[in-house]
Amino acid sequence: MYYQRYSNGGNYFWIFFLIFIALGGFRILLLLFGIALALLINFFPLIIMGALAYRFIKKANKNHFVNSSLNSKSSDHKRFVEIMVHIFIAIAKADGKITQSETQMIREFFVQQLNFSSAQLLWLNDVMETAKQSTDSMESLAKEFTSQFGYEAQLMLLNMVYNVAYSDGAFDSSEQAMIQRLVSWLQISEFDHARIRMAFEAQFSNASSAASIDRYYAVLGLDKSANKQEIKKVYRELTKKYHPDKVHHLGDEFKTQAEKKMQEINQAYDELMKHVPA
Repeated sequence: MYYQRYSNGGNYFWIFFLIFIALGGFRILLLLFGIALALLINFFPLIIMGALAYRFIKKANKNHFVNSSLNSKSSDHKRFVEIMVHIFIAIAKADGKITQSETQMIREFFVQQLNFSSAQLLWLNDVMETAKQSTDSMESLAKEFTSQFGYEAQLMLLNMVYNVAYSDGAFDSSEQAMIQRLVSWLQISEFDHARIRMAFEAQFSNASSAASIDRYYAVLGLDKSANKQEIKKVYRELTKKYHPDKVHHLGDEFKTQAEKKMQEINQAYDELMKHVPA
């Protein structure tokens, strides 16, 4: 409001301030400044030591918090996550850069899909930063993975890679090429790869709006000409490869993922057996 421009509040302040200086207030200000400066000089080392102590205590508490969580996990679990994160980052960098949205998407995957705790997320952040600076090739990471984990874990890793790749709604050619090379390095059969790819294409692409029966075929990696005998054969193969007991050594998070996959396979099998003629 324009009439506020004519308020004398500011003018009165400066009038009283000039009177204060004229009556010896300047010496009081100098005295207070000197006292403050002397206190600062005398207590400066304590201030620095307090700041450093706070920093070290905070870091120690964080390390204890994270270590307490990690000590309850197997070495297989921790190495599985480390290699998986490095591969996620390598695929994200396939176009020459990694964006904040891509790193956030990876974090959300671990929160939403694997239910990572706050302590695990602190560890995850450190692993991601290490992965961003790493010069390890995805080929070397994949070879280490195949030498340490079984085929069932390789299939789980590929499922999770596709999950992250599709979660932003854009699966570009560079990501597709990187995943194809990863499949080769992980020594996953093209038949198993095709099944996984078909299931995600049906879930995330325009095919997701098609009839549910089409998605059931995609989950089992079958075409619509498959008969009941073929469905049963594929179902038995998949239940062996995705049985939760095959990945129990990786921890509850990954066993839960295998259970979800088995539920998906069982549902697809049950529905197709209802609709496919004998």
